[in-house]
Amino acid sequence: MDLKKDLDNYFNHVLRNHLKYPEKFDIIFGSDNVTLLPNTPSQLLELLRSNQNLEKEILHKLNQGLIEYSAEYISSNGDDIIITLTNKTEGQYLDTGVYANIASNYDEEGLDAFCRSSTTHRKVCTQPEFWIELLKQRFPEYYVERRDKIKYNWERVYKGLLWYEQEKEFADEMFLIHGDIIDAVRLGLALTKDANRIRDVWINLFINHPESFKYMIVNNFAELSHSDIISIMYRLAERSEFNYDIIKHILNNYVLEKKTLINGFLTYLNNIPIAKLFLEYRRTDSDGNVIKITKDVLTKLLLHEANDRNTKLKLEDFDFYTQMIDQME
Repeated sequence: MDLKKDLDNYFNHVLRNHLKYPEKFDIIFGSDNVTLLPNTPSQLLELLRSNQNLEKEILHKLNQGLIEYSAEYISSNGDDIIITLTNKTEGQYLDTGVYANIASNYDEEGLDAFCRSSTTHRKVCTQPEFWIELLKQRFPEYYVERRDKIKYNWERVYKGLLWYEQEKEFADEMFLIHGDIIDAVRLGLALTKDANRIRDVWINLFINHPESFKYMIVNNFAELSHSDIISIMYRLAERSEFNYDIIKHILNNYVLEKKTLINGFLTYLNNIPIAKLFLEYRRTDSDGNVIKITKDVLTKLLLHEANDRNTKLKLEDFDFYTQMIDQME
């Protein structure tokens, strides 16, 4: 395969005729890229900047014909168009610890620049081990050896912790000492000038960096108050991609009031995997009472749903709950 000849034919004939740009390109090869040098100001470059899908289409077309290389992304230098290539025959092993050591002092903007700066860096940044190593080096106080089966997007976990670090001055005392991360007012913090800021830190972490929030809650970096648990359950109801692991952690580690247990169950009634967690809940309170959803309570709740024209339960959901009632003592 004559790569230069094929690229020349594609950019100077096939694609040029299709997109109607006037320039022609000289094809120059670098160690890990191809540079297209236009003979006039490049209209193709303007098309790439105005149409985000065009880059994907060009890369897809190139990779259909490339055997030894993989076209990764397109950038520019002035009017020159640069296509970054990866050699498919090179070894795949990369020492993520070395790269994490380089990048561990970067903020999010610096990290993004690092991950775009070369083909090797781009490949490193796709590996979960790189982000785990970054967390270990930058935030050793939040690093725990994995003992559970919970899956994390480690890039999101790390970037959320970067955001949190900027707000540490306002949030740490409440989060690590008081533990009441949602209801700051209940602690009397409303009387301090930073109360709303502290409360907003954790609400924003929950809303904008939910993967980091999940990581910190599940790994016990906070002792949740009862009001925290109520707030989290209701806020999670609209974030189905993150709620199961956090709800499971709460139910496995905290004694709930019976009313909270029932209301939580009703909140997730049409989410069978989570609703089942509430039905399986068994904890003993300080008075020796077993907190659980009884057969009688579930029967009444199900009867109410059956008579509700606006119920969101499907027929198979009713079948599931009927079977659960039959199995309960």
